[in-house]
Amino acid sequence: MLDNNSLIYFNTAACGLISPEVLQTGIDLYKKFSINSATTSEDWREEELMNVRNTIADFVGAKEESMALIPNFSFALNNIVQSLNGNEKVLLFSNDFPSVLAPFVANHFAISWVNPKDNFFIDLEEIERTIESKKIELLAISHVQWSSGFKIDLEKLSEICHKHNVDLIVDATQSVGAQVINIRQLNLQVLLASNYKWMNAGFGSGIMYMSDAFLKKYPPVVGSINNVQRENHDWKFLPSIRCYELGHLNMVELNILKNAIQEKNKIGLKNIVRHNEEIMQFLLDGLVKLPVKLVGETNMNNRSSILILQDERGLGKWLQQNNIVVTQRNQTLRIGLHFYNTKVQVNSFLECVAAWAKEN
Repeated sequence: MLDNNSLIYFNTAACGLISPEVLQTGIDLYKKFSINSATTSEDWREEELMNVRNTIADFVGAKEESMALIPNFSFALNNIVQSLNGNEKVLLFSNDFPSVLAPFVANHFAISWVNPKDNFFIDLEEIERTIESKKIELLAISHVQWSSGFKIDLEKLSEICHKHNVDLIVDATQSVGAQVINIRQLNLQVLLASNYKWMNAGFGSGIMYMSDAFLKKYPPVVGSINNVQRENHDWKFLPSIRCYELGHLNMVELNILKNAIQEKNKIGLKNIVRHNEEIMQFLLDGLVKLPVKLVGETNMNNRSSILILQDERGLGKWLQQNNIVVTQRNQTLRIGLHFYNTKVQVNSFLECVAAWAKEN
């Protein structure tokens, strides 16, 4: 059992923790805005913005000129959907995050659906069969599923899409920062992510990659001061990925994001992935000995840093009373483990569940 003064945060899948050091970089910039905001903002754009862009691009293995800074995933996807013709045949995963599905449903696309097996597994062979039989032109899907933690094989999926000339749009909100993503090695057209979860960068920023081919095929239909150029007395519209950077950028949040990435780079993203897999397997090994119901198998095949338990006999309330923070939703408990979580914490969690089992 946990004492009343301790708290275990297993909820990065909802919102990641910002380290005090990274948080301070945002506070420091805000302080400058309290003294000379105009000069501060101009200096940031001239001296820091390109550094931010390059840091983000390097982190996901992409060219800087193929990346855009966005406020969040949903904002960008909705703008991308407006650039489509509207008659594309789209394939979606039925249990995906609603923000992945809503823009296509709201705009009345011809949608085919792929369903999970046992509320967990997504079958790549079924995806390929559906692509062939339904003549799919575009697939939008999350890299890691929010409601199960299933991690799809992006490399194999992108190969299937490339083979059948299908445009692939990926939501990486539940993976970027906790999984290695190298865009140069993937045949995908668009990757989007909000940064408040596994990137540990707070709300108000997201990242977007778009291939040159997709940008040419579907020119942006949105724009702002960021993608125009003054020629004599006229403004010239310059279609590029910068079209999706609408309005002024969130400088403070992007400062936090850059430093959050640098924090991960110091640890090593591969080390973070290895750590997360080890403590997740440790958790799985402990849970199989307890009277709880898991979603998915008890190994790391297609698993991410997210695990789902059935919320039965007051388990969620019990965890809450013992200062263990998880997501409690729809009779399930979602656990998200990241680099700041430890085996000691996982063991305390298992002891807490064991105590609940004795009481119930």
